[in-house]
Amino acid sequence: MKSVELDRSDIINDIPTGSKKSECKNTGNLWMRNCPYCNRNLLYSGKSECHRAIKNKSLCKSCNTTVNNKKRNSWCGENNPWYNKSRSGNKNPFYGKTHTDENKNKIAENTRINQRGRKRTPYTRLKISQSLMGKKKSPEHKQKCIINGKCGYIEWKRKNGILKSGYNPTACKYFDSLNETNKWNLQHARNGGEVRCSVYFLDAYDKGNKIVVEYDEPSHYDVYGNLKDRDIKRMEFIIDKLGCKFYRYNEITQEFKQYK
Repeated sequence: MKSVELDRSDIINDIPTGSKKSECKNTGNLWMRNCPYCNRNLLYSGKSECHRAIKNKSLCKSCNTTVNNKKRNSWCGENNPWYNKSRSGNKNPFYGKTHTDENKNKIAENTRINQRGRKRTPYTRLKISQSLMGKKKSPEHKQKCIINGKCGYIEWKRKNGILKSGYNPTACKYFDSLNETNKWNLQHARNGGEVRCSVYFLDAYDKGNKIVVEYDEPSHYDVYGNLKDRDIKRMEFIIDKLGCKFYRYNEITQEFKQYK
């Protein structure tokens, strides 16, 4: 369907033949010209601005609003080229295409800049809540939401100077003994600080040998002596992220074991 969009020339061409020719006139401290459509007097503080408006055949605010309304109405209903046409599936112009990583980064950065400092209204928050109501998230999606939320919280604490993490002095002594016995170079809270992997802080990590050691107190196990699900998910995430060997020391049974 042929577009019937209007531009400024649609109104400029309709200027009455008996209208005055717009000229830049000096009125003392201000410069004056006439709107080319309605002949209304328009005042300017500078001569160059007045000449530029005459050259561009700029309309007054009232006439300019009329032009924009005509443009807007020209795309309503059947005048819209996409009226009553489906754009789903292979009928979508972007079907089968993907954005490049560079474009994705640009879109993400522009979104962050545009949304920085803005707060959603209560009405918008309610609409988002209602749209997500009843929808179940997959375990992978839940884990991703948890990680993103914790990352933002950690960065906020770091910016405000309140990022603190506790440690077990007994565990640090045990890691030192492992370094001496196995000739490892495990970094822990008392030896350079705990290494951070995404939202998790590793008890001990040897970057050169890619070895992670976790010191498990009784709180890491359930009443049946099994490792809790959250610790298993944490271990799997770290192994997938770092591609490392993972060891655990059970403080109750004093068992040192490699998991993966």
